[in-house]
Amino acid sequence: MLGRRAFSRIIQFWRDEDGVSSIEFVILYPLFYWILFMGVELGVMQARQAMLEMALDRTVRHVRLNTIAPPSYPILSYPIKICGMSCVPRQPS
Repeated sequence: MLGRRAFSRIIQFWRDEDGVSSIEFVILYPLFYWILFMGVELGVMQARQAMLEMALDRTVRHVRLNTIAPPSYPILSYPIKICGMSCVPRQPS
């Protein structure tokens, strides 16, 4: 008798569909947010790349046209000079 009652409760639990949508939500929610934040992060990285590329082009143009004094290697290797010409905020160190 006890085995039959336990078996019927297991069958009843298996057929019960309450909470099915919450299980689906728990599985898919992180996936959707991961895709969303990955897209945002890729957009930010692409914007930073484009701004740094533009700043480098402007710096090379100034050097080629000789509108600034010919810089030495330590001045050009210091990233704040080129990054200062772009709109890219510096990363906190």
